[in-house]
Amino acid sequence: GIPLEEIPVKMNHNKFLKPFELIVGTYGIPRYSAIDPTLFVAISFLLMFGAMFGDIGHGLVFVLAGIMMLWRMRGPSKQAGALLAYIGLSSILFGFLYGSFFGIEFHPLWIKPMDDVFVLFRVCIAFGITLLTAGIFINIANFGINKNMRSLLFDKSGLFSGLIYWAGIGLIAGLLARPAGIYVKLTAILFGIGIVTIFANSVIEAIQHKDGMLVGFIEGLLHIFEITMGYLANTVSFIRISAFALNHFGFFMTIFAISDMLKNADMSVLSLPFVILGNIFVLFLEGLVVMIQCLRLNYYEFFSRFFVSGKRLYNPLTLKTSPKNIKQYLS
Repeated sequence: GIPLEEIPVKMNHNKFLKPFELIVGTYGIPRYSAIDPTLFVAISFLLMFGAMFGDIGHGLVFVLAGIMMLWRMRGPSKQAGALLAYIGLSSILFGFLYGSFFGIEFHPLWIKPMDDVFVLFRVCIAFGITLLTAGIFINIANFGINKNMRSLLFDKSGLFSGLIYWAGIGLIAGLLARPAGIYVKLTAILFGIGIVTIFANSVIEAIQHKDGMLVGFIEGLLHIFEITMGYLANTVSFIRISAFALNHFGFFMTIFAISDMLKNADMSVLSLPFVILGNIFVLFLEGLVVMIQCLRLNYYEFFSRFFVSGKRLYNPLTLKTSPKNIKQYLS
């Protein structure tokens, strides 16, 4: 039969999800018979961008720019315009949650990032855990679809590796709670089961491949180290969402502080232009950096858990001719 990676892949999404194919396609083409992550990317990308760049005014600018691109552009550029409009709507939503309009603060619907730093940190870590968990489940499902049971159980994003991750999170949460109680003992047992199972599988594989028990022992230790450190690093990486949200407000604090200094130095004529230029700077430079961070978190923390690439998209042959020529061919 034809290898799975050689089978052309058809990306078939509705109008809302179509622009997010640009993000997935930049990383690779999801292999035939694997789960397409476009829906997950649409949710995660919009949430992360809005959380890092929450401002009603800047969101409106993005929406207007996106509508202009939708009106004037064709093909991929038109899809990029739709994507720009979407992230603008996300920025507007988080602008209301944070209470910010072109850097001017008002009473937020949720929190003020600079005043509720630890709340923001916790939410971002919880979001990271949720996204990594989704990646593990997608990976397990992909191996299940392809009937690869060993990888389903023992892959670095397989069932037992996931057990180590989830039990580790539970163990940390239990130790931070007071009193910890039996909850810590149960999660510690589950964590130990995951560690022992992964280690034993590495030793068995080494013996089966005639590499020897010592090699298997070393590989098992390295495998466990890779899993634990990898998940820890991936989870902590989501703190950057809160860091960029704080950075966004930090820029505005600096801009308005300098604007006030200009007023106090009898240069009030320069105060408003400086605020406008500061907003333009934040809009373009920080907007670009935040978009790159959203791509990075999706690609390196999420996609790396499960993504298997195919080689090419499905492009059906089309016959371009007029009804008159068709009648001639049929006669």
